[in-house]
Amino acid sequence: MHHLGHSRSFLCSNKTIYAVLLLLTSPTSSRANFHIILRENATFIDGNGQYANLISPPTLTESGRVVLPVQLRNTQNGSLDDSALVAYSPASGVRSLVREGASERNFSGTPSGTGQFGDLRLHRLDRHFIVGENGDVAFIADLRNTPAGSTDDSGLYRAYANSVQRIAREDEQLNRGTGEFDYFSTAQFTAYATSINAAGDLAFEARTRNSSPSSNDEMVFYSRPGQAPRIVARESDGIGGGQTFDSFSSVHINENRQITFWAELNNSPADGGVFRVNAQGATPAAPVALFREGSIMPGRGYAVVSVHPGLKYNASGAFAFEADSETSFGPDVLAAYVNGTLREVARFGSTPPGGNGAFNNDFELLALNNASQAIFHGQVDGSAAGGVDDDGVYLWDSGSLRKVVRENDFAPGGNGRFDEIRFDTLAAADRDYVAFTSTLRVTTGAATGVDDDEGAFLYGGGTLRRLAQEAQRLPTGDYVTHVYEDLAVNNWGEALFQIRLSATSANAFGTDALFLFNEGKSRELLRVGDAVDGRTITAIHQDFSLNDLGQIVVSAETGGSDQLVLFLNPNADFNDNGHVGGSDFIAWQSHFGKEFQATHRMGDADCDGDVDERDFRFWNEQFGSRGGTFVATAIPEPTALILGGCAVCGCARRRRR
Repeated sequence: MHHLGHSRSFLCSNKTIYAVLLLLTSPTSSRANFHIILRENATFIDGNGQYANLISPPTLTESGRVVLPVQLRNTQNGSLDDSALVAYSPASGVRSLVREGASERNFSGTPSGTGQFGDLRLHRLDRHFIVGENGDVAFIADLRNTPAGSTDDSGLYRAYANSVQRIAREDEQLNRGTGEFDYFSTAQFTAYATSINAAGDLAFEARTRNSSPSSNDEMVFYSRPGQAPRIVARESDGIGGGQTFDSFSSVHINENRQITFWAELNNSPADGGVFRVNAQGATPAAPVALFREGSIMPGRGYAVVSVHPGLKYNASGAFAFEADSETSFGPDVLAAYVNGTLREVARFGSTPPGGNGAFNNDFELLALNNASQAIFHGQVDGSAAGGVDDDGVYLWDSGSLRKVVRENDFAPGGNGRFDEIRFDTLAAADRDYVAFTSTLRVTTGAATGVDDDEGAFLYGGGTLRRLAQEAQRLPTGDYVTHVYEDLAVNNWGEALFQIRLSATSANAFGTDALFLFNEGKSRELLRVGDAVDGRTITAIHQDFSLNDLGQIVVSAETGGSDQLVLFLNPNADFNDNGHVGGSDFIAWQSHFGKEFQATHRMGDADCDGDVDERDFRFWNEQFGSRGGTFVATAIPEPTALILGGCAVCGCARRRRR
């Protein structure tokens, strides 16, 4: 996205709903400035209606695309055309992906002439659409005015750029055997049943009708853009040893078009297992078993007899799960399948890092990141302090186990001990970093009556840092009076968090503000009361995301409770000539190390008032492009970027592996 020190042609008109705010140069303020490009009550892109409200939080992809489901009012056909799915990108602005009432599309994306999109089901609280890393969206929709009425009035679709393509439609014939697709239900379309990769390939589970051997078979399908879906696995297919598939869940497709899924099985000895299908060729290969219940844990000697629902995958297709072993009930085992090998992550009775008790059988797998690190919540029995030190968060990495945080540990900052760690809102990056909030006990405020028993924290590289704590005084003179639970963290160890500020530590009320932690310090991005293009921000919502490009999306409100979506985008076109090149590097190099009142033209890409390694990172990633447009994403490491001796000719762009 372009720097907006002056007008740029990509900016949208005011025919929109929410507000996406773009990072600007602000040489006189420590806070970033923003520009409104979307807001509620503005006219929709095609001129038919106004935006009514934000249906669900915006989704920010690693490629810098924002996807927004929206509700509309005052449309030409009322409830028949009052929902849509829109997308924003720095290069293209805001576009409508699909709108209720539009013609249904075929596999090539052209109108099929066999109905119109009805309910897009985007307004459901359980959010029945998924977004790929490059911004491709898979969604289900009801259809109207179809040839067969209620027997062909639903489908599964892919939206990307300015096109919508059919993936599968109710009543369509299957590509092998007998039968056709059954109704696509919202209960069926979940993150555990559908997966999309960066190329837009889709793997999904669906029910069929009039099929054999049973009339309502469950199957796993694979779809490439523009092609009809192909069966990967179907109920009652034989897998050897007299066993057959019974049902499917936890479907995933990786970038190599390998489809992995959980299957319940008929006929013992195994009740279920994880299978993988290679779909690189014209015809998907036969399923191969990666793991079956009853398998012996390598190097441990016990059998894993019962897997709990909900496998966790990463982008490569590695997976982790909770399970019971033959010796207990649970889950008493956490396991990961990485690089073709089943590994034990943690088990009932094993000693946690640092000792002090033994794990019991109350594990909760929280995440498996793209570095194949498993992050989990574990409880211990027999700890020294009983009920106040028996909960913790741990990180497993290639066989080694590290403690992220444990109850009763001293909190960074020296004020209190960890009490209730909020596992449900924990945020994990793809490399090492974990952000979380927690209540604290034994704080100084407990004796003085000052609320200081909540905080936000960041773990990375073996170090735990405090992001914010109640009653903490900031360099601005403000006091933190509340720490909100939601956080976001990226692979550079940057954390986004929201707090409430007040002029005194005794004031329980105050003003909400959004902060970004990076390079060992926190900076304020936005505060309630800030003016944006003449509109005052009246609320900041806890719907925000942060990607590796340093882009940020957050929902907010302005006067009259109009909803907004804010977008921040770093820009390394320091001389504003529409191209990021060597002269921009010279600007950065000439002012490197300036800590205060740095301007964009001096090399301050992220507009935080200084010129440092982070600004060089954005120059490196945007080199050869327009300002604010990322052409390569560097692989961040948990260590600092070394810049010594760097010259233009030596600053080769690093690409994501």
